[in-house]
Amino acid sequence: MCDLIENGLRWLDGQRSRHVARWVTYARGPSSITIRGTKTKSTWSLVGSDGTMFTIETIDWLISSCDLRLDGIPVEPKQDDKIIDGDLTYQVLAPDKSMPHFRYCDAHRITMSIYAKLVKDISPANNP
Repeated sequence: MCDLIENGLRWLDGQRSRHVARWVTYARGPSSITIRGTKTKSTWSLVGSDGTMFTIETIDWLISSCDLRLDGIPVEPKQDDKIIDGDLTYQVLAPDKSMPHFRYCDAHRITMSIYAKLVKDISPANNP
């Protein structure tokens, strides 16, 4: 029997990838792949060990799970992997040590959200 929810999620992921994503390079060590990614942002409110509240912002990359393959093998993101978007390099990083560095966006694991931090900007505007 057809799973309408899963089919709808696959359709939505395809629309996101076609219409609101751009080509980025996902790299782990010497391995890399060019895939479509959608750049978003999350804000996290956390409580420090001393009880004070603080806020963290992350850049999140929405990626189709089936596209993330390194050397032809499907993989999940690892901490410290890189996402290269033109002149900008992002490092896959958990927002806080008690949190994961990525999550699946749906129960069928069709789309993943990868948390990252900008670590390198070689654009001419920022490097006169």
